[in-house]
Amino acid sequence: MTDLQRTIYRDALKRSRKTIIEAAIEETSDIPSSIPSRKTRMTGRSKDKIYAENSSNVLMDLRKAALHPMLFRTRFTDETLSAITKHLLKEPDFKRRGAIAELVKEDMSVMTDSELQSTRKYLQDEACYVDAGKIQVLLGLLSEYKKDGRKILIFSQFTQMLDILQAVLKKHAMRYLVLTGSTPVDVRQSLVDEFTEDESINIFLLSTKAGGMGINLTAASVVIMFDQDFNPHNDRQAQDRAYRIGQKRDVEVIKLISRGTIEEDILRLGETKLALDEAVAGDAEEKDDGTSERAMKTSLLNTLRLQLESESIAPD
Repeated sequence: MTDLQRTIYRDALKRSRKTIIEAAIEETSDIPSSIPSRKTRMTGRSKDKIYAENSSNVLMDLRKAALHPMLFRTRFTDETLSAITKHLLKEPDFKRRGAIAELVKEDMSVMTDSELQSTRKYLQDEACYVDAGKIQVLLGLLSEYKKDGRKILIFSQFTQMLDILQAVLKKHAMRYLVLTGSTPVDVRQSLVDEFTEDESINIFLLSTKAGGMGINLTAASVVIMFDQDFNPHNDRQAQDRAYRIGQKRDVEVIKLISRGTIEEDILRLGETKLALDEAVAGDAEEKDDGTSERAMKTSLLNTLRLQLESESIAPD
């Protein structure tokens, strides 16, 4: 990871220390709370639900920190947001809707650098796109594979991460295609055909779940998992797109993992689960009923709690 990523990751851990410890204890406790707390009575939300929401937010922040700093707001200051707001209020769409400055700025305050960059106001230097360890490694890999004429599938769970990857590829004049959950079904096969037939396009960006369903991508001989699903079967299903009938090449699968982060734990737990499932049920794919994700989150919270208690919180 880059220095900025390490700072964001450490800050997220320190900021969430209390939540992680409490949530880890709550997740592993078999004793239900018989008396609702005052907060529960007032909000109508159970303590279990509050802990689940808080812990999910913590895990998401750590995953994002391991991916890219632009998944947070670190470069667009409050002063910059005020300046952007003034510009936006002059635009026809905002005038027509009678937008209020305070509300516009409030909405932007919870946006990420990647999202704010899309406003095209006060753009950050394009170097910010490569200020992430995985991006730097990925560019090296793509350069080598391009020389060999190999076609590459790049999967990510996060559409914002795919947006960042598109900006990186454009900056480096690399041709690519994109398929996400929002891609119309009747367009998907034409994208696959274009990727297969056009030798000048060797990169296909896909969201893990959308790209893992019902398409054949045997033109690719490299699969890069930019990040991982809590359910390892979803990642396995995405990887299998390149292993369909008709594949005549050896397929190389690469998983990009940020050292010293929650991603190492997700990888370890996922590999253990796959091995156990295959030992019990052979190669059958697991039905995604949410059980795997809940179990993964519980294990991750316990691991983080132990790390925090031992003060081992800084990624390498």
